[in-house]
Amino acid sequence: DTLGLLEKSKKNLKFSQSEIIQAEQDRNKMGISNDDKYVLIINRGQRFLDEEYPFDIDFNYHSFRNVSINDFMPTAEALTKKNYFVIRMGQKVSDLMKTNNPKIIEYDEKGYRTELLDIFLSANCKYIIGSDTGFYAVAGWNFRKPMVVVNFSQLEWIEPWLSNWIFIFRKYWSISDKKFLTIEEILKSGAGRIVRTEDLKKKGLELTFNTPEEIQDVVEEMELKLEGKWSNTKEDDELQSKFWSHFESSDLHGNFKGRIGTKFLRDNKTLL
Repeated sequence: DTLGLLEKSKKNLKFSQSEIIQAEQDRNKMGISNDDKYVLIINRGQRFLDEEYPFDIDFNYHSFRNVSINDFMPTAEALTKKNYFVIRMGQKVSDLMKTNNPKIIEYDEKGYRTELLDIFLSANCKYIIGSDTGFYAVAGWNFRKPMVVVNFSQLEWIEPWLSNWIFIFRKYWSISDKKFLTIEEILKSGAGRIVRTEDLKKKGLELTFNTPEEIQDVVEEMELKLEGKWSNTKEDDELQSKFWSHFESSDLHGNFKGRIGTKFLRDNKTLL
């Protein structure tokens, strides 16, 4: 959305009355009522692709984007203490959440998932937390929901199109140089556009995963923003500007409204 049209346009998807009734009935089966607040959480795994397209395409070329759901667990547990339900989205997920918390719901594994409910929950959630997988586009692009995107793994393809989106990304480790690449080095070398696991290996690069603590920090930032309790310092604004200044207007960029997680930038100033 290089022209910034999403924030200028209205939401165009609507539910019929019969769809609303059906979706609410399906949601209620999870113990969630109209008055309850919930957050959606999703990670990218391999199982869905392997089972849905076993003979068509070898999707392992994108395997570097896969992350573990259990890195999200401290965040999920913390959110339930704020009276949220946390619904783990996705179909045929690769790994299950390790918890006995009744407010953290394995949506597909427990048999609650429907295609209608996928869309309905996206339209009515408080916000979504996820890695860079296609599902977050449903809530973010179509319904303009706030999003916390973690473990973003294709840096030049980052999507800063809406002001209620916050990102943290995976750092690029140079195996031969034994150091993290700066943002400038990532973009100038073309590494930020790499979309194949084997191409990362050819360049001698490994991507680190965001830590559970980093995920918690950026979700807490979203919470404070939604509560109207967040304020940026002058230094924070300067760090944001410095980060986005590396991205030139191109076929991918020209509209910078989203933000990088504040504490993540504070902790990684050397990348700038």
